[in-house]
Amino acid sequence: MAGKAKVVLTDYVWESLDVEKKILAGLADLVPMQTKKPEEFLFQAADCDALLNTYAGPITADAMANMPKCKIIARYGIGVDTIDLEAATRAGIIVTNNPTYCIEEVAEHTMALLLDSARKIAFYDRLVRAGTWAVPPGKPLYRLVGRTLGLVGFGNIARQVAVRAAAFGETHARPTHVRHGEIGPEPRHAAGQEAESGDSRRLVAVFEQQLQPEANAEQWPAGASDVADRIAEAALGEAALGGCEVADAGHDHAIRRRGADGDGRQDHGQPRGQYQAHPLYCL
Repeated sequence: MAGKAKVVLTDYVWESLDVEKKILAGLADLVPMQTKKPEEFLFQAADCDALLNTYAGPITADAMANMPKCKIIARYGIGVDTIDLEAATRAGIIVTNNPTYCIEEVAEHTMALLLDSARKIAFYDRLVRAGTWAVPPGKPLYRLVGRTLGLVGFGNIARQVAVRAAAFGETHARPTHVRHGEIGPEPRHAAGQEAESGDSRRLVAVFEQQLQPEANAEQWPAGASDVADRIAEAALGEAALGGCEVADAGHDHAIRRRGADGDGRQDHGQPRGQYQAHPLYCL
């Protein structure tokens, strides 16, 4: 690779880019932007070697066609549903993600919302601030002990929620799958065993038997580190920025997801496209 590579950052929500600059120092020129749609960053990305992406998108086949030099799109989050993976495969573009982004934080926030839903904390806060001190308006109130928690999808985040819910004494945590627009319970494992809350380790172990995720052959770095690795490989003369590693033949996509959350869903934003009419959003 002659000279430095060009790396375009489509958008970011943190104050400093010191980490990115340090990782890419001597390898690439970083072009930070604050955009929401491809048409807003494509004039800079037209000759980029790599694209760092937070939320801006969707990154479609048309967008990729306007980035002929791009060899890698690195997402800062878990989900890659804003990126056309099949188009990336055809274009020879590697797509990476950050498989551990905010797993614990989202699980903790889920429990916070669950407690608020059961105990009506936000409702009573607004009531008291409005000058009313009364219990009846918020009824019914629920205790978590002995209740059933339904988990739609059972990826890394949901597993952490199950562990935390078990500590509150929820006696069952039922994982649910969604296929072809229909919602139903996950198949029970061979022994037909149902997890109980007395032992959170057993709770998670049972569900891991039910929903064993695909094994990830590698634990990859994320974001700017991905880009730096590929640029360094190119500088050493390896073809196509180190080669586009494709998924195993049994995978639906030719691009390796690289450890995305087990339920494969986006980690941010509002439902888009086919998900807008999904029955889950009508519950």
